Amino acid sequence: MTDTKRCTKCGETKSATGFHRSRSKRDGLYPWCKECTRAYGRAYWEAHREERLAKKRAYYEAHREERNAYDRAYDEAHREEKRAYDRERKALLGDLHRDRRQEITRKYATRSGRWSEAEDRYLATSTDRVVDDALALGRTYQSVQYHLRLLRKRGVPLARDMATV
Repeated sequence: MTDTKRCTKCGETKSATGFHRSRSKRDGLYPWCKECTRAYGRAYWEAHREERLAKKRAYYEAHREERNAYDRAYDEAHREEKRAYDRERKALLGDLHRDRRQEITRKYATRSGRWSEAEDRYLATSTDRVVDDALALGRTYQSVQYHLRLLRKRGVPLARDMATV
């Protein structure tokens, strides 16, 4: 293997560590440097985003039942293991999520009562974590979670739901 190589895409000469390995190549290195390979991959990924998402949705819909059956069987087979792990973790660390939510509620929850339309719009367009939304709105974690459920029931499209598809 050589110490340096010239990238066939950008033309720069770089050390061998700047290239991915490839057994099929004579020198054992991919012809493009890692940066060019990464840039190409990112551009391709973005250019074919809709196509990939459509394929993913179609596959999910076609295999939903068998995936759910597999998940249920796995959960059933590993129920005790998962419970033991959760108990160990909770004993070791405490309930981190509950503790964090309570801390945020004590420190930052300054609003209560009816939700304004501006808050509804904020939640509909936000893709942040619920904890971050609670901080931004000055609401409790639980109230933000509950309000998100209400918005979904009302049929309000939420950006966070579209971002996970």
